[in-house]
Amino acid sequence: RYSLDSQTIVFVFLFLAVTTGFVLLLALNSRADRAEKEILNAARQSGWKVGKQQFSGTGSTGAEWTLETNNPGATNSLYWHSENVRLNGGVLVVVPRLMLQVLSGKSSKMAFRLTGSGRNWLRPGLKTLQLAIEKSQAVDAGSDRFQQRYCCFSNLPAVVQGILTPEVETLLLDFPAQPGQPFTPVYIVLSARSLQVFAETSLQSLEAYTCLVDLGTTLSTQVADIQKTD
Repeated sequence: RYSLDSQTIVFVFLFLAVTTGFVLLLALNSRADRAEKEILNAARQSGWKVGKQQFSGTGSTGAEWTLETNNPGATNSLYWHSENVRLNGGVLVVVPRLMLQVLSGKSSKMAFRLTGSGRNWLRPGLKTLQLAIEKSQAVDAGSDRFQQRYCCFSNLPAVVQGILTPEVETLLLDFPAQPGQPFTPVYIVLSARSLQVFAETSLQSLEAYTCLVDLGTTLSTQVADIQKTD
């Protein structure tokens, strides 16, 4: 009667384990590739241009925008921006209320210095954000639920209500959240130079991309409408 020795049994066990792991890895990679292709196809169908780790497009107002999905300096983030959207003579920033104590307290200078180091997407708008919090007026806007989660600063408080419409508020409050997270913090920095929207999330999904694009383009429309009537 033939029996396997202990070394052979160990070898067979290791071989099966490695083979099973390799097959699972191939299956996961295949699923990831399929999901990525579905996202790219859906993006193209939405009229977005697909680039390397970014999407771009044009809003209903004609403003060109870019959505960047990967950043070596801040991997847990998505970044939408447009240099064609500007608030003439003013600034409006929206920041998560949980960050307000950090950005406006005694350690604010250190916080801004740390945030501005490295390849951070917030860096181009960081000075605008800092000046708005320190020099502009805090503006009560939106529903109670919105004010519990976000705070707004602007030197043009009269225009804030016109920009932060219920649609914008809903997009901010209902932004897709990662599993186990109560919500996704989103920052808006609108100045006389550009509009930037920054979401702190590692989600790489069409739902997150679409929500950020909808938020950016909706803000663009509101800014354009307000400045038409000025």
